[in-house]
Amino acid sequence: MIDVRDLRRATGFDPDLLDALLGEAQRRGLFLVEAGGRVRLAGRDAQVDAGTSALLEPVRAALKSARYQPPAPAELAASLGARPDRMQAVFELLVDRGEVRLVARDFFLTAELHEAARAAIVENCTRNGSLDIPSLRDLLGTTRKFAVPIGEYLDRIGLTCREGDARRLNDPLPARSGR
Repeated sequence: MIDVRDLRRATGFDPDLLDALLGEAQRRGLFLVEAGGRVRLAGRDAQVDAGTSALLEPVRAALKSARYQPPAPAELAASLGARPDRMQAVFELLVDRGEVRLVARDFFLTAELHEAARAAIVENCTRNGSLDIPSLRDLLGTTRKFAVPIGEYLDRIGLTCREGDARRLNDPLPARSGR
């Protein structure tokens, strides 16, 4: 499963072209374009065993309540009395379903928190021109331990670009030189 925005960035296709291609692929039954802009292969739902299924809601609840200071999977496994390999399966399933996003190693955010952070960062950078780690930390109500990986993640996905100690929004389309 992939976010259509990430697919646009990865392919470099014009948004209208990519939308037309995805629409045709969906019409032919090859892909499904789900609410929220998630694209996945048709017929690729994961089969979930009872043990993994029982952990889904507690993990969702823990991530939601922790907001921008989520526990690592190993911490959750210990607190829920689950095996680490089972917890890994839970997180992989939640990522595949688009319910959580992997920000950094052992650092996951719910899709809702991811989108809220993204919107807040875009709004802040639009208003102020850039965003530094202390401002990001305050904006998200978190600590430096979590703000730094979020900032690095934003750079990795192409939303922001680091310039010194600050991050600015990336240009959606880079300017072409006249050469």
